[in-house]
Amino acid sequence: MSTDEKNNINQNLLNTWQKLQNNGEIVYNKFPHLNCSVKARHDVKIFKEFCSFSGSVLDVGCGPSVPSYLQDNNKISIAVGIDPLISFGKYESDEKIILLRSIGEHLPFQDNSFDFVCFATSFDHVIEPITVLNETKRVLKKNGVAIFWIDDDKLNLIKRALRKTRRMMKHIENDPAIDSQEMLKQSMEVPSGAADVFHVRHIHFKEFNELCKSLKFKKIEKLKMENIKSVFVKYIKE
Repeated sequence: MSTDEKNNINQNLLNTWQKLQNNGEIVYNKFPHLNCSVKARHDVKIFKEFCSFSGSVLDVGCGPSVPSYLQDNNKISIAVGIDPLISFGKYESDEKIILLRSIGEHLPFQDNSFDFVCFATSFDHVIEPITVLNETKRVLKKNGVAIFWIDDDKLNLIKRALRKTRRMMKHIENDPAIDSQEMLKQSMEVPSGAADVFHVRHIHFKEFNELCKSLKFKKIEKLKMENIKSVFVKYIKE
């Protein structure tokens, strides 16, 4: 991020966000197979089917590796994943998928560039939600679709942690690293103003949908995932 871009963001939020990113980088680097091996996850497979990507796709907050929901899709002409934790050379390359180090508040693309923009559990990591949604509208083509994976309800932090651990254990059985990862997360400091050690805030669907409506996004499809207390939802810009 450039100095000018940093100056346009609330400094307290930026400091909090940077500490959260540092926490995320530590966990990604120490337990890459727990955080990046998502092909076996049932919820990710459903999300890929829900997205039905084609044409040009931008994934905001893709993490430090190529996400499986962008892979193995011959309908995608080009996909770009952006994330502040991307380190070049540490991910498996794909000729149709490009990873860039950037953030949702400053998308480095021209207006009307993408058919789809998606956020897979990444929207509660952003610094300024309204800025990110306006940037999303800007880079979407006419009749382009924005897709979000959002929490369906507000859960206290203990329930959230337990739910995430159970979900991970379902797909990676008998891996002792799961307990080690949880111990590491519990040892981390929650920065001032943050929701937990990784997230700036937790946005549930009802709140998020009202925000999208206020910014002239029109909801066109929704899939409620009761087992993981999440919602997959599509919007077009009005």
